[in-house]
Amino acid sequence: MKKTLLTLLCAAALVSSASAQTTPSAPVILVVDVGAVFNSFSDAQAAQLKFQSAVEEANKQITDMLSDGQAMAKKAQDLQANVNNTALTQDARDQYKKQYDDLQTDMQQKEVEIAQFKQTTEQTLSTRRSAIVQAEFDKIRLAVVEVAHQRGATLVLNSSGLGVVYSDPSMDITKQVLENLNAGAASVNTSALGNTTLQ
Repeated sequence: MKKTLLTLLCAAALVSSASAQTTPSAPVILVVDVGAVFNSFSDAQAAQLKFQSAVEEANKQITDMLSDGQAMAKKAQDLQANVNNTALTQDARDQYKKQYDDLQTDMQQKEVEIAQFKQTTEQTLSTRRSAIVQAEFDKIRLAVVEVAHQRGATLVLNSSGLGVVYSDPSMDITKQVLENLNAGAASVNTSALGNTTLQ
């Protein structure tokens, strides 16, 4: 009887031990403000500055093209005045008329050129902006994963997203992620940014 009882107790102990070993631990959930990290990440700031330079260069080119168009319009007004000037000979007025007609054609081509340049510029800048954001968020994601592993986390939520209603401040790893990123910040990813001048 004692032997049977001892056997049952040992079996119960083994079952209890096995159950304790297989019972999963409580999940560790952390939060990070990805937006705040992106806005304060030195690589991302440098990338945005370079992107802004490309935007300013594009705007300058558009401004120059518009200035050329305005100069052409002013010249067209002067030619039109000469065409209507009855004090001039008919031959002179005919010559001014031809210059005016040629200039009108050039102005129409200029308008098309400006419209096409604007469209191409917007597409180029949009693509470049997406490449910048993707490249920097890839770095941020790797830094988040690193901190999550250090903290033994099973899940990390973006506190700046719509899915988080409440989070304990002690779970927030935003500061640690940002410190890790800026401590080992690499140079700006030029392959993602491209040149500052638009092609």
